[in-house]
Amino acid sequence: MNAVELVKAYLAAVERFDVEGARKCLHRDILFTEQPNRLNPGGTRRTLEVMMEGLPRGAAILERQSYGIVSVFGEGDRVAVETRWEGILKIALGSLKPGEAMVAHIAMLFEVKDGLIWRQTNYDCYEAF
Repeated sequence: MNAVELVKAYLAAVERFDVEGARKCLHRDILFTEQPNRLNPGGTRRTLEVMMEGLPRGAAILERQSYGIVSVFGEGDRVAVETRWEGILKIALGSLKPGEAMVAHIAMLFEVKDGLIWRQTNYDCYEAF
């Protein structure tokens, strides 16, 4: 599987809240960096275990989510993805009610090492809620 296919498989697993499917795509030394954004003003850096703990938490607040890929570029072991993320809420958040959609426009940068995702950096731009 090339780097672009790997990233697409990973995003599909995350979209389904599939912990084991996502884990299979990730290097044991993954470092996920979330740049500061509206939901996380300080940004974060996460390891594999912290990332995997977050998927079930996402399923607890979202009915479903989708990563609509707008564009994807790959060169060797580096992949850039532009996506429109949409999550249908189970809970109220800001002005949004359960059943309404939260939307973010996201740029994701990935690096692959040993055939697995080793680095991920997200730039999440949330629409008003």
